[in-house]
Amino acid sequence: VSEYQQYQDATAEEEGEFDEDEEFDADMM
Repeated sequence: VSEYQQYQDATAEEEGEFDEDEEFDADMM
């Protein structure tokens, strides 16, 4: 999960959006 989270963070920085992180958290719950 850590590796995936880091990938999401890098993607968020490039796209400038954190919506993916929110969706990822919702899926985990």
